[in-house]
Amino acid sequence: MITYLFIFCCSGAVLVFLPGEAEISSVMKELNKGETKLVIYPLHSRLPFEDAQKIFEPVKAGHRKVILSTNMAESSLTIPDVMFVIDFCLTKKLVADPVTNYSALQLVWADKNSCEQRKGRAGRVRYAYNYCCDIMSLFMAFPSF
Repeated sequence: MITYLFIFCCSGAVLVFLPGEAEISSVMKELNKGETKLVIYPLHSRLPFEDAQKIFEPVKAGHRKVILSTNMAESSLTIPDVMFVIDFCLTKKLVADPVTNYSALQLVWADKNSCEQRKGRAGRVRYAYNYCCDIMSLFMAFPSF
């Protein structure tokens, strides 16, 4: 999808919501194998502040900025040049096992409100596009918290 947007669509940054750091690293590796005019930035809670600020910098003409983010960018950021949002509707939640009382992050579907919030990250300053990569009937059944 990102390669398609780079080749066929107008300028603008792409914001991709992924569930965690491991998924961000994996997607970064795959994207770095292909199109060389993609400028890829990770965005997650363990990233140093200075590195996180790079998402606001413009890229050279003929290049496309791709921001791979966890739900960190869901509601707290406005990145002015984001024109495309790709959302896989997944997140990681801290869940406690009642038997062992051990807490661990588990991959879960994001709730409907989170998906709507993510969609709103694009088009803050100009017209934008949202690509929700889930099954619509499943999305409609998501609980609204």
